[in-house]
Amino acid sequence: MASVVGLLEERELAARERVEELREVADRVLAELAEAETAWHE
Repeated sequence: MASVVGLLEERELAARERVEELREVADRVLAELAEAETAWHE
């Protein structure tokens, strides 16, 4: 049987990976928004 600490560490790792994925998505969205705003103001 897995230990509670081991299970928590697995969940923490999964959460950290998800946070990194979401940060990458947010960066892409912000870049696209900046590009769209620049095009709109031209």
